[in-house]
Amino acid sequence: MTPPYVEARSILVGGVVLLVTGAAIPLVLQLLVPDGFSGGRGASLVLSCVTVASTVLVALGAAVVGAGLVLRALEQAGVVGPGARRSDDR
Repeated sequence: MTPPYVEARSILVGGVVLLVTGAAIPLVLQLLVPDGFSGGRGASLVLSCVTVASTVLVALGAAVVGAGLVLRALEQAGVVGPGARRSDDR
């Protein structure tokens, strides 16, 4: 029995979702928080944490997209995936 296989397309879609989510967070914050907002130290800390979280999401999304592209290249080369050549197929 062969283990379940995840297609590169699914991984690429997941990476793009992470990228879009991470990029959208600061844009949404700009819309929600007024320009002259000074909510004190607590609000500044929350905004800093949200900025760090969005940066981490963008970096993670970029890494997942990169892994998906490598996996897609391996699929097209016939190294991995349902159409991969196996050593017992000689």
